[in-house]
Amino acid sequence: MDNILTEFWDDMRKDFHVTGDSFDKEGRPIGTIDIGSWNIRSAILSGKGERLLRFLDYSMEHLTHRVFEEQAKGKNVSQWKVLIDADGFNLVQQGCPLCIPLWLQYVQSLENHYGGWIDELIVFNAPPAVSVILETVRPLLTRSTRTTLRIFGQNKSQWGPYLDERVDKSQRRPEYGGTKPQPEFW
Repeated sequence: MDNILTEFWDDMRKDFHVTGDSFDKEGRPIGTIDIGSWNIRSAILSGKGERLLRFLDYSMEHLTHRVFEEQAKGKNVSQWKVLIDADGFNLVQQGCPLCIPLWLQYVQSLENHYGGWIDELIVFNAPPAVSVILETVRPLLTRSTRTTLRIFGQNKSQWGPYLDERVDKSQRRPEYGGTKPQPEFW
C-alpha cells in the first residue's frame, strides 16, 4: 500500500471507470464508479483479476488521501462517499462464478483497511442482479458498513432526490443527475 498512489493505472482506468474529483455538500470526497460498464469476467480471464483488486484498493486509498488533503486545508472531514452507477450490471460480466471470489476479496480489503472511512455507499440504477452479489458479500460486511449502504433501482425519481440532498448537481456528472463536465482520470 505504501506506493499505491504512485503506481501507473492507465491500463485499468480505461476499462474500469472510476473518478474521485467531487465533494458532497459536507465537503467529503466522492468516488464514482460506473460498475455497469465493467467487465470483471474478462479481467479475470485475461489474468488481470489481481490487478483489478489492487486498482480498487488504489481508488479507496485515493479517496482517503483526499480526506487528508481536505483536513490539511482546515476542513472538518473524516470520511468519503461512493456513488455507484449499476446501470448495465449483469451476472455474466460482473457476477459470474469466476467473479465472486474477486468480490469477496474486495469486500475483505474494504473492511480491513477502509471500513471507518465510509460515509455512504450509494448504488443506483441497480437491476435485480445486484442483489445476487450483495447477498454473497453481506456476511463479510460489518454492521457499520451495512448501515452506509443505500441501494436504489432504476427509477431516477427515487434516487435523484436522494442524491440532490447530499451532493450538489455541480459535483455530479450528467449520468449521476448533475451538470459536472466529464472528469479527467485521477
